[in-house]
Amino acid sequence: MLDGRSRKYLPKTLSAKPFPLRGFFICPDCGKILTGSISKGRHKYYPYYHCSAGCRYRINSETANEIFIQNLKKYVPIPEIKNIYANVIGDCYKEQIKDVLEEKTKIISQIKDYEARISNARDLLATKQIEASDYRDMKSDYGEMVRRLELKLSGIDDENKDIQELLKAGVENLMKLNEYYENGNWIESRDLLGSIFPENFTISENGFRTARVNEVVHLIYSINRLIGLNKKGTKKKFSSLSQLVAGTGLEPVTFGL
Repeated sequence: MLDGRSRKYLPKTLSAKPFPLRGFFICPDCGKILTGSISKGRHKYYPYYHCSAGCRYRINSETANEIFIQNLKKYVPIPEIKNIYANVIGDCYKEQIKDVLEEKTKIISQIKDYEARISNARDLLATKQIEASDYRDMKSDYGEMVRRLELKLSGIDDENKDIQELLKAGVENLMKLNEYYENGNWIESRDLLGSIFPENFTISENGFRTARVNEVVHLIYSINRLIGLNKKGTKKKFSSLSQLVAGTGLEPVTFGL
């Protein structure tokens, strides 16, 4: 339920072997969505992703699919420590919304201050210490400030609920990526892929490129990488992972895991 920005594009096109990435995959030369087709060779048929916009880019679909799968493996949670992912991401989320809660408290305090000023002005009018015109001006000015602050307050999302179970479910879904790339069951995984890659990606002979991945998935990659370093002797403790990956940044908006 976390992502830094909303999803830009989620392909809905049904796709099957050998083109599971159709609809997600863009041409590295012209930026258009690639399609897929099968070309007949001398002895067999060859599947290709290719551009339909007039340029000549194409890549063998088996090559592209394998490059994609190897990249995807970086984001698969390690089953033996699946609870750690939810705990670390939850800690990052709580740290992120702390500033939001502080801002909300500050605005509420300001609203109460201006409401107290209006009330005080009313008392001054009642005891004839100020003129009615002065009271109207003060009420109008302070009331406008209250209105602006309430509008600002309404725009603050502080959904401070327990998200641990939600995160655990998300991690379980990501662990299914193992099944998808081992069994080739990509059709059922397209919604999940759309969440992992909110923006389209491209694949060339030199590798995989995308504008960004989902922020939570990127945190999982960061944890995997730190654990990999730990196995090589850096001796990072799991308890320190929250601080080490917190710099990635999370914002409390929705995402489709």
